[in-house]
Amino acid sequence: MSRLFSSTSWARMFAVLMTVTVLCLTSFGQRTTPTTPKPVLPASSSMTAKLVNLSYTLSFPHPYTHLYEVIFTIGNVSTAELDVSLPTWTPGSYLQREYARNVQDFSVSDESGQLRWQKTDKATWHIEAGATNDKPKTIRASYRVYANELFTQTSHLDATHAYFNGATLFMYVPSAKDQPHRLKIMPPAGWRVTSPLALAPDTDGYFTAPNYDVLIDSPTEVGTHKLLEFTVRGKTHRIAIWGQFEFDENRLKDDLARIVETDAQLFGGLPYDQYVFLVHVQPGIGGGTEHLNANVSQTSPASFKSPRGYKGFL
Repeated sequence: MSRLFSSTSWARMFAVLMTVTVLCLTSFGQRTTPTTPKPVLPASSSMTAKLVNLSYTLSFPHPYTHLYEVIFTIGNVSTAELDVSLPTWTPGSYLQREYARNVQDFSVSDESGQLRWQKTDKATWHIEAGATNDKPKTIRASYRVYANELFTQTSHLDATHAYFNGATLFMYVPSAKDQPHRLKIMPPAGWRVTSPLALAPDTDGYFTAPNYDVLIDSPTEVGTHKLLEFTVRGKTHRIAIWGQFEFDENRLKDDLARIVETDAQLFGGLPYDQYVFLVHVQPGIGGGTEHLNANVSQTSPASFKSPRGYKGFL
């Protein structure tokens, strides 16, 4: 029963209230239940040794192609075989979305060259690593992911921005999900990165998640989006807005700050170090999904203009 009142559950309960509020602000949206269902994991490899340098490099040199390029580095591999997998769903959403269908050009290598692999189910790649305890290896899996679905639970990439949910992009080693995972994002010149993982990357250019679950529970916006900031109880809150947004920015910040303060009073504090509101404003879209210390809301430009839309929440 104690799990019902863990810090993660508290944070997720808080995220629900935040998301419902923002969806009211944008006048319509879909609601999702703030639970973290147990993922369906593929068969794990026999790896028992602790891996090091579980890291990703994410680039998109040609955004108009809708193709993300991922390099997944796995250090200290000490087994003859290794499985890597991709989730089939996004945290905060029920629907099975089968993200592996968007993966292409998969290859894997070690210091000596290309390694053999085969796909053993819809979302698992089995690698012939050829490593031993005496001769561990560093393995790099490279692949591209097609991303042209603009929904809160998926990923979208075009010439104007890159938006992603980690579950759509980042493979994992089933036996190493609880270890830290690092992410380096390499955006085009002039594009900024707004991620709930941290206010900025470390000196080596990496964001670090304490485990894989937090990594994929951190939706990220990259581009030339409008970025607003406000502080509540000493903690930074950012609003990343992509699209056709026309509204009084100070009024939006002030209203959200009052909402956050009210939530903090209800929950006895703020269960995060920093928080991100990701807002997409385009005709014909709508919805919302909550995350550990972020939420994503999509709405029409009319939500900020029409008599039935947002005129200042408080």
